Amino acid sequence: MKKAQPERRTLRGRHRDGGFTFLELIAVIAVLGVMFTLAVIKIHGTIKRYSLRNAAGELGTNIELVRLKAIQQGGLCGIRYHFDDGAGLQGYSLLASGGDQSEISRDAILQGRQGVLFVVFDRINFDHPVELLSVEMRGTGQAFSDGEPDVYFSPAGNTGSHIVVLGTPEGARYTVLYNALTGAVDFIDSDQASFEDFEE
Repeated sequence: MKKAQPERRTLRGRHRDGGFTFLELIAVIAVLGVMFTLAVIKIHGTIKRYSLRNAAGELGTNIELVRLKAIQQGGLCGIRYHFDDGAGLQGYSLLASGGDQSEISRDAILQGRQGVLFVVFDRINFDHPVELLSVEMRGTGQAFSDGEPDVYFSPAGNTGSHIVVLGTPEGARYTVLYNALTGAVDFIDSDQASFEDFEE
């Protein structure tokens, strides 16, 4: 024989069949909303950090590419960093000297600081929110935070050491270090890098 289960009663004494009250549903929805908002904020921050690391990785690959191009072609190659290209874009151009330039559009040819004419064989713009913050040259000790500084790679592959700091408006920083003596590109998850880090 089954025992009768006691009736559930609310504080006001009315019978309740085991569902949720309207206030309980509102509370659950509010908690889920807060959790969803926090998750979106975290994902948004992660995407920005990923964009920054991705841009730094692409820059490191292109530094190695330009160095190899200088060695293979036996001519001076370079990277021209653009803090602002006049159209509000930041990024860098990959430069190669030599070869027949007669068929090349004049828009694709730049004059370097050393009077050498370079062909722009690629142009990379940083996507928002990535920003170019500084470029520091090892040989001259010059540091730039505006303009269009050039870094040159000799056919021997032993020039062009420099440090590039990338960041986001929220304060995230990522540094790319290139050591021409070893041909190594290193990455540091901050802006506190110096040329002493080349020896570590």
